[in-house]
Amino acid sequence: MHSVIHLVLASHGRFAEGMKDSIQMIFGSTKNLHYLVFYPDESPEDFRRKVEVLTKSFEENSKIVFLTDIKGGTPYNQIEQFKETVDLPIEIISGINLPTVLQCYSAVLSGETDLAIIVNKGVIEGEKSLQSTVDRRSDCQETEISSEGDIKEAFGITHVRLDERLIHGQIATLWVGYLKVNRIMVIDDDIVKNEVAKSSLKSAVPSGVKLSILTVKNAAKRIKEKVYSGQKVLVILKNIDTLFKLLECGAPIQEINLGNASPKDNTVSINKSLFLPQDAIDKLLSLEKSGFRVTVQMVPMDEKKFLNYK
Repeated sequence: MHSVIHLVLASHGRFAEGMKDSIQMIFGSTKNLHYLVFYPDESPEDFRRKVEVLTKSFEENSKIVFLTDIKGGTPYNQIEQFKETVDLPIEIISGINLPTVLQCYSAVLSGETDLAIIVNKGVIEGEKSLQSTVDRRSDCQETEISSEGDIKEAFGITHVRLDERLIHGQIATLWVGYLKVNRIMVIDDDIVKNEVAKSSLKSAVPSGVKLSILTVKNAAKRIKEKVYSGQKVLVILKNIDTLFKLLECGAPIQEINLGNASPKDNTVSINKSLFLPQDAIDKLLSLEKSGFRVTVQMVPMDEKKFLNYK
Protein backbone atom coordinates (compact mmCIF):
# COMPACT_ATOMS: atom_id res chain seq x y z
CA MET A 1 0.00 0.00 0.00
CA HIS A 2 1.37 3.41 -0.99
CA SER A 3 1.90 5.96 1.76
CA VAL A 4 -0.30 9.05 1.96
CA ILE A 5 1.65 12.25 2.58
CA HIS A 6 0.01 15.00 4.62
CA LEU A 7 1.46 18.49 4.97
CA VAL A 8 0.35 20.42 8.06
CA LEU A 9 0.99 24.17 8.35
CA ALA A 10 1.18 25.36 11.96
CA SER A 11 1.58 28.91 13.23
CA HIS A 12 0.89 31.61 15.78
CA GLY A 13 -2.23 33.36 14.53
CA ARG A 14 -3.67 32.96 11.03
CA PHE A 15 -0.35 32.85 9.17
CA ALA A 16 -0.83 29.14 8.42
CA GLU A 17 -4.37 29.71 7.17
CA GLY A 18 -3.18 32.49 4.85
CA MET A 19 -0.38 30.27 3.59
CA LYS A 20 -2.89 27.59 2.65
CA ASP A 21 -5.00 30.19 0.81
CA SER A 22 -1.92 31.19 -1.20
CA ILE A 23 -1.23 27.57 -2.11
CA GLN A 24 -4.82 27.18 -3.28
CA MET A 25 -4.52 30.26 -5.50
CA ILE A 26 -1.39 28.85 -7.13
CA PHE A 27 -2.22 25.15 -7.41
CA GLY A 28 -6.01 25.28 -7.44
CA SER A 29 -6.09 22.42 -4.94
CA THR A 30 -5.10 21.82 -1.34
CA LYS A 31 -5.69 18.09 -1.01
CA ASN A 32 -3.83 16.69 2.01
CA LEU A 33 -2.68 20.20 2.96
CA HIS A 34 -3.93 21.24 6.39
CA TYR A 35 -3.38 24.09 8.84
CA LEU A 36 -3.40 24.52 12.60
CA VAL A 37 -3.66 27.92 14.28
CA PHE A 38 -2.47 28.75 17.79
CA TYR A 39 -4.54 31.63 19.17
CA PRO A 40 -3.48 34.08 21.94
CA ASP A 41 -6.07 32.83 24.44
CA GLU A 42 -5.13 29.17 24.03
CA SER A 43 -2.76 27.10 26.15
CA PRO A 44 -0.04 24.84 24.74
CA GLU A 45 -2.22 21.89 25.73
CA ASP A 46 -5.08 23.30 23.64
CA PHE A 47 -2.83 23.33 20.59
CA ARG A 48 -1.55 19.84 21.36
CA ARG A 49 -5.13 18.55 21.32
CA LYS A 50 -5.62 20.10 17.87
CA VAL A 51 -2.58 18.18 16.63
CA GLU A 52 -3.90 14.93 18.09
CA VAL A 53 -7.40 15.37 16.65
CA LEU A 54 -6.11 16.21 13.17
CA THR A 55 -3.63 13.36 12.94
CA LYS A 56 -6.19 10.82 14.17
CA SER A 57 -8.26 11.68 11.08
CA PHE A 58 -5.43 10.63 8.75
CA GLU A 59 -5.14 7.23 7.06
CA GLU A 60 -3.19 4.45 8.82
CA ASN A 61 -0.49 4.56 6.13
CA SER A 62 0.05 8.31 6.49
CA LYS A 63 3.34 10.18 6.69
CA ILE A 64 3.32 13.76 7.96
CA VAL A 65 5.42 16.86 7.42
CA PHE A 66 4.66 19.69 9.85
CA LEU A 67 5.68 23.13 8.56
CA THR A 68 5.93 25.58 11.46
CA ASP A 69 6.57 29.31 11.68
CA ILE A 70 9.24 29.54 14.43
CA LYS A 71 11.53 26.95 15.96
CA GLY A 72 11.03 27.12 19.70
CA GLY A 73 7.53 28.56 19.34
CA THR A 74 4.58 26.84 20.97
CA PRO A 75 3.35 25.12 17.76
CA TYR A 76 6.84 23.75 17.09
CA ASN A 77 7.38 22.67 20.69
CA GLN A 78 4.05 20.88 20.98
CA ILE A 79 4.51 19.11 17.65
CA GLU A 80 8.00 18.01 18.62
CA GLN A 81 6.68 16.60 21.91
CA PHE A 82 3.87 14.88 20.01
CA LYS A 83 6.39 13.31 17.63
CA GLU A 84 8.26 11.79 20.58
CA THR A 85 5.13 10.10 21.94
CA VAL A 86 3.62 8.52 18.80
CA ASP A 87 4.73 5.84 16.37
CA LEU A 88 4.20 7.86 13.19
CA PRO A 89 6.58 8.92 10.40
CA ILE A 90 6.84 12.66 11.14
CA GLU A 91 9.29 15.37 10.10
CA ILE A 92 9.22 19.05 11.11
CA ILE A 93 10.33 22.18 9.26
CA SER A 94 10.54 25.53 11.06
CA GLY A 95 10.91 29.09 9.78
CA ILE A 96 8.80 28.45 6.70
CA ASN A 97 8.13 30.84 3.84
CA LEU A 98 5.87 30.42 0.83
CA PRO A 99 8.57 28.98 -1.49
CA THR A 100 9.30 26.29 1.13
CA VAL A 101 5.65 25.23 1.22
CA LEU A 102 5.29 25.43 -2.56
CA GLN A 103 8.28 23.14 -3.08
CA CYS A 104 7.11 20.62 -0.49
CA TYR A 105 3.58 20.54 -1.87
CA SER A 106 4.85 20.27 -5.44
CA ALA A 107 6.96 17.27 -4.42
CA VAL A 108 3.93 15.61 -2.84
CA LEU A 109 1.77 16.24 -5.91
CA SER A 110 4.47 14.69 -8.10
CA GLY A 111 4.21 11.47 -6.10
CA GLU A 112 7.22 11.77 -3.79
CA THR A 113 6.75 9.74 -0.59
CA ASP A 114 10.20 10.00 1.00
CA LEU A 115 9.85 12.55 3.81
CA ALA A 116 13.57 13.37 3.81
CA ILE A 117 13.47 14.28 0.12
CA ILE A 118 10.33 16.39 0.55
CA VAL A 119 11.80 18.25 3.52
CA ASN A 120 15.20 18.83 1.90
CA LYS A 121 13.63 20.18 -1.29
CA GLY A 122 11.50 22.58 0.72
CA VAL A 123 14.33 23.82 2.95
CA ILE A 124 16.73 24.33 0.03
CA GLU A 125 14.14 26.29 -1.94
CA GLY A 126 13.19 28.36 1.10
CA GLU A 127 16.80 29.33 1.82
CA LYS A 128 17.54 30.10 -1.82
CA SER A 129 14.48 32.33 -2.22
CA LEU A 130 15.24 34.59 0.76
CA GLN A 131 16.54 37.75 -0.92
CA SER A 132 16.39 41.50 -0.37
CA THR A 133 17.25 44.75 -2.14
CA VAL A 134 19.63 45.68 0.69
CA ASP A 135 23.25 44.57 0.86
CA ARG A 136 23.91 42.20 3.73
CA ARG A 137 25.70 43.75 6.69
CA SER A 138 27.34 42.20 9.71
CA ASP A 139 27.71 45.36 11.79
CA CYS A 140 24.11 45.72 12.98
CA GLN A 141 24.07 46.04 16.77
CA GLU A 142 21.16 45.87 19.18
CA THR A 143 20.75 48.53 21.83
CA GLU A 144 22.18 47.61 25.21
CA ILE A 145 19.87 47.85 28.19
CA SER A 146 21.02 49.24 31.49
CA SER A 147 21.35 47.36 34.76
CA GLU A 148 18.19 47.28 36.86
CA GLY A 149 19.75 47.24 40.31
CA ASP A 150 22.38 45.85 42.61
CA ILE A 151 20.27 42.85 43.65
CA LYS A 152 19.91 41.69 40.07
CA GLU A 153 23.66 41.98 39.58
CA ALA A 154 24.49 40.21 42.84
CA PHE A 155 22.19 37.25 42.27
CA GLY A 156 22.31 37.20 38.46
CA ILE A 157 18.52 37.32 38.02
CA THR A 158 17.81 39.79 35.23
CA HIS A 159 14.10 39.15 34.71
CA VAL A 160 11.36 36.94 36.18
CA ARG A 161 8.42 36.17 33.91
CA LEU A 162 5.17 34.24 34.19
CA ASP A 163 4.80 32.46 30.85
CA GLU A 164 2.69 29.34 30.55
CA ARG A 165 4.29 28.54 27.19
CA LEU A 166 7.79 28.58 28.70
CA ILE A 167 10.41 28.85 25.92
CA HIS A 168 8.51 29.79 22.76
CA GLY A 169 8.77 32.26 19.91
CA GLN A 170 8.42 35.47 21.92
CA ILE A 171 11.04 34.30 24.41
CA ALA A 172 13.54 32.99 21.87
CA THR A 173 13.26 35.81 19.34
CA LEU A 174 12.43 38.87 21.47
CA TRP A 175 13.04 38.64 25.21
CA VAL A 176 16.41 36.87 25.09
CA GLY A 177 17.88 39.47 22.75
CA TYR A 178 16.27 42.43 24.51
CA LEU A 179 17.46 41.38 27.96
CA LYS A 180 20.87 40.14 26.73
CA VAL A 181 20.52 37.05 28.92
CA ASN A 182 22.95 34.15 28.79
CA ARG A 183 20.85 31.68 30.78
CA ILE A 184 17.18 30.71 30.93
CA MET A 185 15.96 29.15 34.16
CA VAL A 186 12.66 27.27 34.10
CA ILE A 187 11.36 26.69 37.63
CA ASP A 188 8.64 24.05 37.91
CA ASP A 189 8.36 21.01 40.18
CA ASP A 190 6.46 18.95 37.58
CA ILE A 191 8.61 19.69 34.54
CA VAL A 192 11.72 18.51 36.38
CA LYS A 193 10.16 15.01 36.39
CA ASN A 194 8.93 15.12 32.76
CA GLU A 195 11.63 13.89 30.37
CA VAL A 196 9.65 14.77 27.23
CA ALA A 197 9.03 18.33 28.41
CA LYS A 198 12.69 18.74 29.39
CA SER A 199 13.84 17.48 25.99
CA SER A 200 11.52 19.95 24.25
CA LEU A 201 12.86 22.85 26.33
CA LYS A 202 16.45 21.89 25.54
CA SER A 203 15.73 21.96 21.81
CA ALA A 204 13.88 25.29 22.07
CA VAL A 205 16.55 27.26 23.93
CA PRO A 206 18.34 29.73 21.62
CA SER A 207 21.90 29.04 20.54
CA GLY A 208 24.50 30.34 22.99
CA VAL A 209 22.07 30.46 25.92
CA LYS A 210 22.40 28.00 28.81
CA LEU A 211 19.37 26.29 30.33
CA SER A 212 18.54 25.31 33.91
CA ILE A 213 15.39 23.35 34.81
CA LEU A 214 14.93 23.37 38.58
CA THR A 215 12.47 22.65 41.37
CA VAL A 216 11.27 25.56 43.48
CA LYS A 217 13.38 24.61 46.51
CA ASN A 218 16.54 23.99 44.49
CA ALA A 219 16.13 27.21 42.51
CA ALA A 220 15.61 29.31 45.64
CA LYS A 221 18.63 27.69 47.30
CA ARG A 222 20.93 28.23 44.32
CA ILE A 223 19.81 31.82 43.79
CA LYS A 224 20.33 32.67 47.47
CA GLU A 225 23.79 31.10 47.32
CA LYS A 226 24.61 33.47 44.43
CA VAL A 227 25.42 30.57 42.10
CA TYR A 228 24.43 32.77 39.14
CA SER A 229 26.20 35.95 40.24
CA GLY A 230 27.73 37.66 37.23
CA GLN A 231 25.33 35.96 34.82
CA LYS A 232 22.17 37.37 33.22
CA VAL A 233 19.38 34.92 33.93
CA LEU A 234 15.82 34.99 32.61
CA VAL A 235 13.60 33.07 35.03
CA ILE A 236 10.41 31.61 33.56
CA LEU A 237 7.53 30.32 35.68
CA LYS A 238 4.68 28.29 34.19
CA ASN A 239 2.33 28.84 37.13
CA ILE A 240 1.81 31.90 39.32
CA ASP A 241 1.81 29.71 42.45
CA THR A 242 5.48 29.03 41.76
CA LEU A 243 6.22 32.70 42.46
CA PHE A 244 4.55 32.55 45.85
CA LYS A 245 6.46 29.36 46.73
CA LEU A 246 9.76 30.98 45.71
CA LEU A 247 9.06 33.98 47.93
CA GLU A 248 8.17 31.66 50.83
CA CYS A 249 11.55 29.98 50.32
CA GLY A 250 13.24 33.37 50.63
CA ALA A 251 14.23 33.82 46.99
CA PRO A 252 15.44 37.44 46.51
CA ILE A 253 12.89 38.37 43.85
CA GLN A 254 11.53 41.93 43.73
CA GLU A 255 9.61 41.98 40.46
CA ILE A 256 7.64 39.73 38.12
CA ASN A 257 6.50 40.30 34.55
CA LEU A 258 3.12 38.70 33.83
CA GLY A 259 3.30 37.43 30.26
CA ASN A 260 0.62 34.89 29.46
CA ALA A 261 -1.59 32.31 31.13
CA SER A 262 -4.56 30.74 29.35
CA PRO A 263 -8.13 30.81 30.70
CA LYS A 264 -9.11 28.04 33.10
CA ASP A 265 -11.93 27.45 35.56
CA ASN A 266 -12.18 30.23 38.15
CA THR A 267 -9.75 32.56 36.40
CA VAL A 268 -10.21 36.27 35.70
CA SER A 269 -9.22 38.02 32.48
CA ILE A 270 -6.49 40.64 32.88
CA ASN A 271 -6.00 40.97 29.12
CA LYS A 272 -6.62 38.78 26.08
CA SER A 273 -3.74 36.43 26.87
CA LEU A 274 -3.51 36.62 30.67
CA PHE A 275 -5.95 34.93 33.03
CA LEU A 276 -5.33 34.39 36.75
CA PRO A 277 -7.36 33.15 39.73
CA GLN A 278 -8.78 35.99 41.82
CA ASP A 279 -6.92 34.84 44.93
CA ALA A 280 -3.63 35.04 43.01
CA ILE A 281 -4.49 38.54 41.81
CA ASP A 282 -5.24 39.58 45.39
CA LYS A 283 -1.87 38.23 46.54
CA LEU A 284 -0.07 40.09 43.75
CA LEU A 285 -1.85 43.35 44.56
CA SER A 286 -0.87 42.90 48.19
CA LEU A 287 2.74 42.35 47.14
CA GLU A 288 2.58 45.56 45.08
CA LYS A 289 1.59 47.53 48.19
CA SER A 290 4.72 46.25 49.94
CA GLY A 291 6.98 47.48 47.14
CA PHE A 292 7.09 44.35 44.98
CA ARG A 293 6.76 45.25 41.28
CA VAL A 294 4.12 43.38 39.27
CA THR A 295 4.06 44.34 35.60
CA VAL A 296 1.94 43.19 32.67
CA GLN A 297 3.82 43.04 29.38
CA MET A 298 3.59 40.49 26.57
CA VAL A 299 6.62 41.58 24.52
CA PRO A 300 9.38 44.18 25.11
CA MET A 301 7.81 46.61 22.64
CA ASP A 302 4.56 46.78 24.64
CA GLU A 303 4.05 49.42 27.30
CA LYS A 304 4.94 48.08 30.73
CA LYS A 305 1.83 48.34 32.91
CA PHE A 306 1.27 47.63 36.58
CA LEU A 307 -1.23 44.94 37.54
CA ASN A 308 -3.77 47.48 38.83
CA TYR A 309 -3.72 49.53 35.60
CA LYS A 310 -7.31 48.63 34.65
